[in-house]
Amino acid sequence: MFSIKKVALYSLLLLLVFTTSVIVHMPAKFVVEHLPKIQGLSISGVDGTVWKGSAKQVVWQQYHLGEVRWQFEPVTLLTAKAGLNVRFGR
Repeated sequence: MFSIKKVALYSLLLLLVFTTSVIVHMPAKFVVEHLPKIQGLSISGVDGTVWKGSAKQVVWQQYHLGEVRWQFEPVTLLTAKAGLNVRFGR
């Protein structure tokens, strides 16, 4: 028979794994749609995840930036540095 401590520990572990999975697989389009709107910024054609994705068209205050791609490197967090690669154009 399971003790209450074991059930609580397994439940906490399951919740941690589920939360991590939701964050890792979060679609970038969902995030962009739910962020507060910034005046002068237009983003369309968002694809991928928040960790690695692209936007087909980005416009900032009448400046057409074209396609933007990004890739976040989470392994760099282990060295207390954030690694983010952003590329404009093709």
